Amino acid sequence: GTVYRFNGDEFAILLPKETHVQQQMDALKQSMDRMWTVGNVSCYLSFALGGVTYSPNYKNTDTIIQSIEYAVIEAKKMASNNICVYDETMFLKMERKKQIVEILKTKLTDGKFEMHYQPIYSVQYGNFAYVESLIRMNDTPIGPIYPNEFIPIAEESGIIIELTYVILEKVCRFVKEALAIEIPFQCVHVNFSPLQ
Repeated sequence: GTVYRFNGDEFAILLPKETHVQQQMDALKQSMDRMWTVGNVSCYLSFALGGVTYSPNYKNTDTIIQSIEYAVIEAKKMASNNICVYDETMFLKMERKKQIVEILKTKLTDGKFEMHYQPIYSVQYGNFAYVESLIRMNDTPIGPIYPNEFIPIAEESGIIIELTYVILEKVCRFVKEALAIEIPFQCVHVNFSPLQ
């Protein structure tokens, strides 16, 4: 194949269409796993390998580059193997992720997030003293999206900061309305991302 310097310490290898990508990546991994020696200095290098096989799903070079970047990110998460070949399943996963980012952005603009408030019982006081605020996205073009999926995506994309301010505003409104009709509780719990 042809080797290109992609960016900083990142390199890309363009292989002929008939090449078996996984075999090439296994061979590259074997090379990278060995100790490197330059002069009298020897060391092991950390690395991650992301591979993509051509698919008709790729509409342009940007999509291919995004797929490679995604495969490298996934490879970095794999502690033992550090190789990831981007396949059809991953393509669908990335497309869904992009959809969710767009839905989050739209909902941030129109503020149409659902808030649910789960009562928390206090054994000490013998009543429901607290409530936990829970954000939900049930009404979306792709159906309900659960927090365990959209929260990590919001964190990855940086949307989480703005999202938290929307949540806080909604919680403050809830507190004001609850106090106006004398619903007794001591506080509302709000979950914050470690990024914030």
